[in-house]
Amino acid sequence: RRFIPSLFVRNPKVKPVVYVFDIIYYKGTNISKETLRRRKSMLARIHFKKPLYPVFGKKLTNLKRHYMSEVKKGNEGIIIKKYDSPYMIGKESPIATHWWRKIK
Repeated sequence: RRFIPSLFVRNPKVKPVVYVFDIIYYKGTNISKETLRRRKSMLARIHFKKPLYPVFGKKLTNLKRHYMSEVKKGNEGIIIKKYDSPYMIGKESPIATHWWRKIK
């Protein structure tokens, strides 16, 4: 997202934690058309500093069990993405496609 107001205030009330799930630019090049597999590989090359934390995900073997496990942890759900999918960009955010879904 281009602008998150609470991250840019002069005296923030809390310290931000930003989870990085995907990458669409790498070294100034738009890589959104690359596969998720390739984008995750590029994401792994970046040495993030706090408050940025990369999230790499894992292969699902049982969708229902994984979903229930995450809900029990207090998460609202899961996001599933096809490993060979591109990143489709809308005006303000990614576009949900047949390649990925948020399940909550």
